[in-house]
Amino acid sequence: MMKVASIFGGVIAFLAGCNTFAQSSGTIHGSVSDPSGAVIAGAAVEIQNPVSHYDQTTKTDTQGNFSFANVPFNPYHVSVSATGFQTTSQDVDVRSAIPLELKVNLQIGAATKQQ
Repeated sequence: MMKVASIFGGVIAFLAGCNTFAQSSGTIHGSVSDPSGAVIAGAAVEIQNPVSHYDQTTKTDTQGNFSFANVPFNPYHVSVSATGFQTTSQDVDVRSAIPLELKVNLQIGAATKQQ
């Protein structure tokens, strides 16, 4: 009986340990800058997946950094916009717990003529 209890306890401990490796979400973080390399604070960063309807938005901090935590494994469309700059976008795949690092460079927006 002790042998069965010992094996059963070992199996439970093994399964509990496997659970820590069975993550199903990751992290997307990065920075936003202008063509000169200066950071852009307050830029809007959005990630979305139209199939799963996952949609999150954040703004860059005073150092131009942003972060999305606990992002479910899936492909995402990332859009970044800021006043005075052209909006840019790219596609990324969150497939592991290893954080995705994005360095986004926004181009100066086209001048508009006031009438």
